[in-house]
Amino acid sequence: MVACQRSATLHAPYSAKGRIDATVACKNNAGTVGRCVCSIRENIPVRRLVVVDGGSTDNTPKIAQRCGAFVVREMGMLGSVRYAQALACKTKWIAYVDSDVYLYPSWWPEVSRFIKSPDVGMVLGFCDSPLSRLRIYDDYLKYLAREHGAVAFSNTLIRRRLVVVDNGSTDDTPKIAKRCGAFVMREMGMLGSVRYAQALACETKWIAYVDSDVYVYPSWWPEVSRFIKSPDVGMVLGFCDAPLTRLRIYDDYLKYLAREHGAVAFSNTLIRRHLVLECGELLKRIHFGEDDVVAAHVREKGLRIVTVPKALAFHDKDPFISHPRDYFRAGQSLKIRWGFWGFVVCGFSLRTTLLNWSRFSLGSKRVSLKLLGFLLMLWLWMVAGFMRTRNPLKGTGSSQVGRWNGRQQNAVGVD
Repeated sequence: MVACQRSATLHAPYSAKGRIDATVACKNNAGTVGRCVCSIRENIPVRRLVVVDGGSTDNTPKIAQRCGAFVVREMGMLGSVRYAQALACKTKWIAYVDSDVYLYPSWWPEVSRFIKSPDVGMVLGFCDSPLSRLRIYDDYLKYLAREHGAVAFSNTLIRRRLVVVDNGSTDDTPKIAKRCGAFVMREMGMLGSVRYAQALACETKWIAYVDSDVYVYPSWWPEVSRFIKSPDVGMVLGFCDAPLTRLRIYDDYLKYLAREHGAVAFSNTLIRRHLVLECGELLKRIHFGEDDVVAAHVREKGLRIVTVPKALAFHDKDPFISHPRDYFRAGQSLKIRWGFWGFVVCGFSLRTTLLNWSRFSLGSKRVSLKLLGFLLMLWLWMVAGFMRTRNPLKGTGSSQVGRWNGRQQNAVGVD
């Protein structure tokens, strides 16, 4: 038995009454799908059994239906089929079983032991093989599993609601996320489109947005979940601890801005899903400040945005690398959204920055030229992003900025 660990989860135990959805991917598996489906029904407490057919030309779909499965068709590649399987299921844990795999009665008792473990996102087991297979090859596969971990969807129990939206990573980011139990999908658009895709991929009333360089503390869920039942609250977030490399006075400056103007960010945020979906058109042409757009919509709906005045997460972000990158995206977003009039907004941004620095200095009785220099440097990065973005009115501009973000965005559904 192999369990894939991850650091935190927002999920309660599995679905009501102990039943889960199971799903089978198949294509031209008439010889095995019937026995596979029957083994699932006999050995798993199934709420719904979904067979996703990849375009069979034999009797595979009919056999699956006769065995009591709900059959849907997905003609895409295997990744699309896996995504369709997750969409067709509704329980918090789902069982993936390949159509040529027959479960033993011991499968459910063994894997279900991990369902209530908050640090487990994926559970799978080894398979016996036909006698025709080389025994030494079996031993070799078990060796690889012990040394490097086994990951497969052949007989796997996985949390359905942890969604990672990848913005075009060129490293092993998607593979690592999958190994840790996340469902990974790709969105190559701008950051606003990524946020919208995250909300589309989740189905619960409240969803948690967590950036991939943020590690939530155990206190995060108890603190933010207190507001879920408040009908006048639409968005909840907390402060983040920062690396020691960050200017401490910059942390104090950010907290001052949060107290004076409110803190809005998707780095560690619980929000009502429909509020994000209602901003779909507005988010398409935004690559920075998408959190402000959604926050404005939340306020228009007459709902509150709650900032918990505690550090609930750690933001593993080097300010001298990440913050210039963020402000570069801000300049890009201004050019894409407003064209050359965006430079006027850049000017107002400089004025606002100087005013906020002055007020912070007066209120804290600390005049920090180092802080001022850092803020001006960030503003210059925004100007650079604006100047280097071309043809803002042609298309969405995603080809210019889609990969600049260079990190994953995570969304977790919460019931």
